[in-house]
Amino acid sequence: MKSLVLLLLCCVAASGHTILDCDKFQPSTIRVLTFDVFAAAMDTYTSLRNNVRVVLPSAFSQELVNELVDSWVDLYTDFAGHVFTREEAVCNTTTATTALHGMRSRASWPCQPFAYVNEHNLREAIARTVPADLRALVPFDGPVFAALLRSWQNLVPWARTAEVLQRVSQAGILVAPLSNGDATTLRAATAVLGVDMAFIFSSDFPTAGAFKPNPLMYRQVATALGFSNDGDDLPQPRRDSNVFERFVRTITQWLQGDELNSRAIHTATAPFTMESVLHVAGAPEDARGAREFGFYSALARNQPVSGLQPCFRLPDIADLLPLLHLPPLEDAPSA
Repeated sequence: MKSLVLLLLCCVAASGHTILDCDKFQPSTIRVLTFDVFAAAMDTYTSLRNNVRVVLPSAFSQELVNELVDSWVDLYTDFAGHVFTREEAVCNTTTATTALHGMRSRASWPCQPFAYVNEHNLREAIARTVPADLRALVPFDGPVFAALLRSWQNLVPWARTAEVLQRVSQAGILVAPLSNGDATTLRAATAVLGVDMAFIFSSDFPTAGAFKPNPLMYRQVATALGFSNDGDDLPQPRRDSNVFERFVRTITQWLQGDELNSRAIHTATAPFTMESVLHVAGAPEDARGAREFGFYSALARNQPVSGLQPCFRLPDIADLLPLLHLPPLEDAPSA
């Protein structure tokens, strides 16, 4: 019943949005590439298993570590599409948390739903999978538990992901994570990609306060870039220093004759529209949510999709480059 209600809320919120025709996709119009972090860009399961193995005492077997991580991640996916109240997002910095029985004070989270969910789920996963005699080794107020929570900030990208996103960025296309994590986690996790992120689109209040595929997550992109697909007057994009520096760097490289950035002069100056955004999703629900909001979407890896289909499928992340008419990676596998 809860899932049905969330689905209905998502559909109502998305109603009236214009769904783009995938057949009219023009690579030259893409100015912004958003991507999911935890599924599309990162091998989260393997990364978390490795991170948790390092943090937990040796009394925890690898099998138990795997069970704990699997439960932790599965609990996270149960929040898909959830819209958080400000109380859930712990925006009230004066009241102690009571619903989660002894969790840290709300001042610990600056309106970050992911931090709330992550700690709640880790506690639940430990209760479900860890034998009672071992739970004492991971007290909820201790350094081991805190280190486990930071595991999401240290993820390993899927093969060639960093190189592909770097190539996209070099073409003058703004690259930005659009993911359920909080801004702190996303900023730390994406640092390994070696790309200057133009924006960090997170689930934090006040810009979202929800998890994908809720439309509030995708709407923050339109708000930041100063356009909408439903006629609303939205604020002009924030003058992010990275965006400005990228613009100057692009113009400089173009004047110096950099062939790759001959296209970037266009992407740096053209106006933002719904057709300017391509979202690379890591899950079918995310790909569908982006399309329902009005963006082009591509789904990483081969996954079955019901309902509205993504515009593109990317069995390999390197497939993104020919889709955008960009030079391929030298080590990309041949078709």
